[in-house]
Amino acid sequence: MDDKMDDPQIIFSMPKAELHAHLNGSLSQTTIKKLMDLKTSHQCEDVFQLQTMFATLSEDHNKTLDECFQVFKVIHQLTDSEQSIYIATVDVIKEFSEENVLYLELRTTPRAIDGSFETYVNAVIRAIDDCRKENVPILVKLLLSIDRSKGFDTAKKIVDLTISLGHTRNDVVVGLDVSGNMADSDITDYFPLLFKIKDAGLKLTVHTAEVRNDAEAEAILRLKPDRIGHGTFISPSLTGSSHLIHLLKETNIPVELCLTSNKVCQTVPSFKDHHWKIFFDHGIPFSICVSNSNASARTVTAPILFDLK
Repeated sequence: MDDKMDDPQIIFSMPKAELHAHLNGSLSQTTIKKLMDLKTSHQCEDVFQLQTMFATLSEDHNKTLDECFQVFKVIHQLTDSEQSIYIATVDVIKEFSEENVLYLELRTTPRAIDGSFETYVNAVIRAIDDCRKENVPILVKLLLSIDRSKGFDTAKKIVDLTISLGHTRNDVVVGLDVSGNMADSDITDYFPLLFKIKDAGLKLTVHTAEVRNDAEAEAILRLKPDRIGHGTFISPSLTGSSHLIHLLKETNIPVELCLTSNKVCQTVPSFKDHHWKIFFDHGIPFSICVSNSNASARTVTAPILFDLK
């Protein structure tokens, strides 16, 4: 391999696609400060507590997966209005563009703003539309997410909204992501909703095997989503079995690999132990993704550099 290929500036300037970007997980320190200031200007009493919590949680060190989820809970308190969601989305799009990302799939779990999921999603779509009007050189599409920990009824509302927008705003909304803490639910409870997405002709990606649960991973692979996220505990080096990786190869489902996220959240012990090489050797299609840059304190360029090294 050309030694120049591990030059950060060369990787930074290369055209890239990012397929696993959580909106609230992609906020830079600059944007977080902007949203903190917005809270202060609105005289929110909890802003000092949020500043202290985030400073502690965002320290640049390896975190447990539960600690990573705690970071997101703090950030969700910053993106709790139509204005803050709009600001966050515009900033994230422009910052990805500055790293020469030409195609970006944002994913976000709608939260009720003034009692409405639509208000949240419309703020995101308006930001995408405005970036297009500004001719920001990036193509942005949107996946709405369901958080498994929020329950079936909430997920159903988001699925129905995804299907509606997938028809009325199919220039932006392309499908559904399934995310959330795997320990909080049984994924098969949500299968009727996921079949609705597939039947509507929309795309489906599912966070899978970020922690070990062989039965769930097999059920998701047999569901045949369009992509899966992470797939860490599909690797035979971690499970001691080749069953899941053979099933993944058989279904030929592309995987969104998130090297820095996996390392920082300690679902893999080190970059050299990451499962990307095993997937490569088995001919599994995958993309290198950044996942949650504010939890891993990394840019989209970083996982590509680690991969090359």
